[in-house]
Amino acid sequence: NRGRCMGTVIWQLNDCWPVASWSSIDYCGRWKALHYYAKRFFAPLMLSCAEEGILTQDTNPNAEPYHVRKSIHLNVANETMSDQEVTVRYALRNADGEILREGSVSLTVPALSSRWLSKEDMEDAELYSNYVSYEMETEGKVISGGSVMFCAPKHFRFHDPKMRVRAEGNELVVTASAYARSIEIINEDDDMLLEDNYFDMNGGERRIRIVRGNPTGLKVRSIYDIRYMRTWIIMENTRKYICTGQVLRGTGAVQRSCTAPVPLNTLVNRSAMQNGCKPFFGIYMIIDRIVNRCYTVTITKAKRGNHYVL
Repeated sequence: NRGRCMGTVIWQLNDCWPVASWSSIDYCGRWKALHYYAKRFFAPLMLSCAEEGILTQDTNPNAEPYHVRKSIHLNVANETMSDQEVTVRYALRNADGEILREGSVSLTVPALSSRWLSKEDMEDAELYSNYVSYEMETEGKVISGGSVMFCAPKHFRFHDPKMRVRAEGNELVVTASAYARSIEIINEDDDMLLEDNYFDMNGGERRIRIVRGNPTGLKVRSIYDIRYMRTWIIMENTRKYICTGQVLRGTGAVQRSCTAPVPLNTLVNRSAMQNGCKPFFGIYMIIDRIVNRCYTVTITKAKRGNHYVL
């Protein structure tokens, strides 16, 4: 029904007063993450990906083990008035952004149409530590792209991308040593408008043009910083755990921090205390990353041999 039924009504574009809302532009005219994403998914020439993974099958974390089908299905949408010749590339990568295997295809997409590419099987992908990047190039320039995972982002085993950002003239230079998802860049006054923001990187370097604002007091973060902020990685034998670091004492919760992974018994071992390690008494929430279940552990002052009671 093109010509009779077409177009999009956005609700809502902006705010008429300072408020937390579902708008894509806030009261001060600052772009939220949604508006940067809208710029991509309303682009005249766009590459998108329909992935198959846990989120398209059974998202119940307590479900019986089952085989997770993994695949990608790429689509090129051409909303321009002319035919477009494009090259599409995809790559299966590990959490460091290293390519495990890749593929590409060149095609012509007629005006005002979309074209599905062949579905690509990804059964060899590791569920929690592999992802797929994809991009589309035309006339030697990458104009669209992104990445998909086969699990929920909160379960993906991100590596620290060690991100850095610096200003060079009217551009920002962003560097990462590993896969970084939904990268956010803000300045001290949080009023900077960029050519792109909340984007993904496979590692390496990317330059972003500054449209408006002063690049002072720059800050950069990604999903990794949200996922692992103020957590402990605690190991017991070969099983891996995450401790939230919330110690319940009296009427409040005290946030603790740890600079490096430690054995679980280091928190409660008396001999370890003699070497400068002190036990943190209280109640901890422990997350088992292997089976994706939670446990509550209480460290008390009662002693059993050389160990405090768990």
